[in-house]
Amino acid sequence: MTPFTDNRGKNWLPEHYRLIKDLFIAGTSLQDIARRSGRTPVAVVSKLSELGLITIKGRDYHKVDPDPWMSWTMLKIENEEFEANIKSFYAKSKEPQP
Repeated sequence: MTPFTDNRGKNWLPEHYRLIKDLFIAGTSLQDIARRSGRTPVAVVSKLSELGLITIKGRDYHKVDPDPWMSWTMLKIENEEFEANIKSFYAKSKEPQP
């Protein structure tokens, strides 16, 4: 098997999405993301598009500027520690939570 096809045909699990998302945001090349995820470059581009990180136009793809409100929501959902820090902040400041 080639390095790109170790996971070919296998289901995408949440950790696979997280891996390609984190690598893409960190600026890793598409070829390296494909190698590290064991997927083909075409599959990686397709999933990055599903995640809303890129748009596909013909044979080209373009990075999407993140929506700051979506990023806030994703951070809040994905990071339990973030929510704990917010609760702690409001508890210390004695301000009502939003």
